[in-house]
Amino acid sequence: SGQTSKPRSSRDAHHIDSGFVKKLAGLNSTQVSIESLSKWMIFNYKHVKTLVLTWDREVRRAHPERKLVFCYLANDVMQNSRKKGKDFPHEYAKYLPAVFYDMYRTCQEIPKCVEGALRLCGIWEERRVFDPSVVSKLR
Repeated sequence: SGQTSKPRSSRDAHHIDSGFVKKLAGLNSTQVSIESLSKWMIFNYKHVKTLVLTWDREVRRAHPERKLVFCYLANDVMQNSRKKGKDFPHEYAKYLPAVFYDMYRTCQEIPKCVEGALRLCGIWEERRVFDPSVVSKLR
């Protein structure tokens, strides 16, 4: 029976991934949109690795203005999943330095994007979402 679980978990991961891609495509900067998708991600907590990997892939494909919205989503998920543990922050910490580097590079002409990213760094530092060493990599 051990052999049937691997294809099933692989199918589950694919199902979560494709459903999440559609949900990310519909994400907008409203609080309702961000909170709704955040709750869905937290509900699907057991797929944290797939969700964050998919988030990373899609944020890199996103138009520069949308990258910050993806980061607002990550922020909401990390802040609201604390009761379940540190899995989301742990996974996001693997990808956020490269995402922020990409965002600073592609959003140079969009001051609100850079300001928003720096504001998130301040929030994550203040609320100890990440170790200070992680936050310093994001600035």
